[in-house]
Amino acid sequence: MADTKLVTVFDDLPESIITEEIFLRLPSRDVLCCGAVSRSWRAATTNKDFLLDHHSRQPSLPLVVLRHQTSSWIHAVDAFDIRRAPAERRPVLAFNDCHHGQTFRINASCDGLLLLSLMNWVRFNIVNPATRQWLALPRLAGASGNIAGMYPHPHRSDEYRILFWRGKHEVRNAGYYVLTVGSSQKPKYVGLPATSPYTKEAVKQAGMNKYSWSPPVLLKGCLHWYRYYDSIHKVLVFDTLEESFRFMSSPNTARGTRVLVEMEGMLGMRCLDKNEGVMKIWVLHDYEREAWSLKCQIVLPMLNYWSETLMSNKRDMLVYYTESCLHQLHYDDNGKLLEEFQWETHYPDITEHWFKESLIKHTFFPRRSASRVRQQRFFRGL
Repeated sequence: MADTKLVTVFDDLPESIITEEIFLRLPSRDVLCCGAVSRSWRAATTNKDFLLDHHSRQPSLPLVVLRHQTSSWIHAVDAFDIRRAPAERRPVLAFNDCHHGQTFRINASCDGLLLLSLMNWVRFNIVNPATRQWLALPRLAGASGNIAGMYPHPHRSDEYRILFWRGKHEVRNAGYYVLTVGSSQKPKYVGLPATSPYTKEAVKQAGMNKYSWSPPVLLKGCLHWYRYYDSIHKVLVFDTLEESFRFMSSPNTARGTRVLVEMEGMLGMRCLDKNEGVMKIWVLHDYEREAWSLKCQIVLPMLNYWSETLMSNKRDMLVYYTESCLHQLHYDDNGKLLEEFQWETHYPDITEHWFKESLIKHTFFPRRSASRVRQQRFFRGL
């Protein structure tokens, strides 16, 4: 029989050890369970400092939509922890009624918040999957696929804004608008990027083919997108404080499909040449001088068909290249394939959005009684 004197009693541990060394390392679901054990644990896991620290320690994980067919289609949105092999899947959202045109789309992700459009972009909601809170955004109704990004205000805590395009066919009111989440004020017009004269063609170009946009990268208080504009490859930048646009250079010799990413606090660009099966990673090592350098190059398997890819800083990849399989590839520093894992699913969708859990309860969310309010459809399948 083991000597019970050698067994550490959990309750005898100092509160600082329990909170800072254990609770801070747990996923949100486990923290919520711990908070239900006792009043002291609830107090420890709900104070503002703990919630901020917990959010800062959470990994930023890619969101993937997986489809399963039972009596009807079930769509699960999972965060894939590709730091592990095989990746650990964390459920984020689940729709158990995706049929008869009941579509949804993830339009933006920021600080644990997701911007969803439902019913073919008729209804918009901002949701926190970790806390099960949501807020309808009727002022975005009809914005279609024209959401450019969501971001926190640089100097105002608990204020988030949404940049979107309005006026697809009209010149006079066409341009970008900023909506403050939870505000009763109308969206603010912030105009267009500096372009050629204010003509229909200029407005059409400034719309920038929203459907093909990848999510922006938020760095240095600015949103960044890659844009092929006026026959020149550029990076479009939106200053979230000044609420103005400008352009930056992109790598001159980059080839293939290009997507901006964050690389260890720097702006990066992932370039995939599908014909040669080569992915090159560029980084903007000098932001002020707009100087890019090639960080690494990886040779991918040559395939007849593949669609989306994404990559972590550790050269772990998720690759969707058939109609029924999602693959994870793990490479060493020399670009050699070490391991491959796959999940069987119908038409997986790598959203390009990255999700970082947050238990922070923002003031713009309305207070609701869980016993009185029917759960929203994006939470029912969890």
